[in-house]
Amino acid sequence: MLVGSGQAVAFYPEKLIKVLQNPLENIRYLPLAGKSNQSFEFKLIFKVEKPHDIVQKVAKILQLSNN
Repeated sequence: MLVGSGQAVAFYPEKLIKVLQNPLENIRYLPLAGKSNQSFEFKLIFKVEKPHDIVQKVAKILQLSNN
C-alpha cells in the first residue's frame, strides 16, 4: 500500500514484472456447480492505534461502499 500511495519505493525481479503486466491473462472465472448465489467478503485488518493515513482512507471508502 505504501508503494501504491507513493510513500515508498520497491524493486521487483524482472520475471515478476512480466507476470504482473497482465495478471489476469491465465485466470479463468468459472461458476461453481449448483451455486446460484455466489458472493465474497473482504476484511481489512489493521492496528487501531495510530493507523497510517492511507489505511484510514481505505477503511472509510470500504465503509461507504457497504452502506
